[in-house]
Amino acid sequence: QTARRNFKLAFLIEGQMPLNLDSQSDGEYLTKLRFDARAGFWHYKNDGEETRIKEDFKACFDMDNLETGFSKYNGSFVEFIADPSLEKPAPQPEAGADGEAWKRAFKVTLMSKTLGGKMTFLHSARNVTGAFNELYSDYEKDKKNGKSPVVEIKADGSKSGDFYRPEWKITGWVDTPKEFSEQPEQAQSATDDDDDF
Repeated sequence: QTARRNFKLAFLIEGQMPLNLDSQSDGEYLTKLRFDARAGFWHYKNDGEETRIKEDFKACFDMDNLETGFSKYNGSFVEFIADPSLEKPAPQPEAGADGEAWKRAFKVTLMSKTLGGKMTFLHSARNVTGAFNELYSDYEKDKKNGKSPVVEIKADGSKSGDFYRPEWKITGWVDTPKEFSEQPEQAQSATDDDDDF
């Protein structure tokens, strides 16, 4: 989906319209990249095993297929209901029997050779969605057709109130990796030529 990304929010950042992030499975299993907003560190989960990321790393973000929506933890895993589009938020689901409220969230696919290839990153914590809004605003300012941003990510987040937020910035642009558009059975890990991320 390549619909225009600028749309109305309750606030503006430097005149840009950031993502609507105030606070279903796609058939492809991906390693889950996670940021602990309470402790300020990154880790990823694959086949039930979690690995903490102790060094800064780079990743190419698939902003063209970014999804926003609602998420909640159901006691076993995080559920995600995507908006119809970035411009049209879905109605907020009811809390349900467990009483857990659905929160605004984003879900993005990324590629990182350092971390082992294609991953998915989903988050709903306000410190993280706020930081992602800023990152997306920077992406919008310098957006290039056929290109995806390379994001440099610090291993440790920065303190913001009682919690932490990611420290990241766009440091370059590369041709959009074919893995972002390929079907799951076609996707392969990044090659040795993908030195930028």
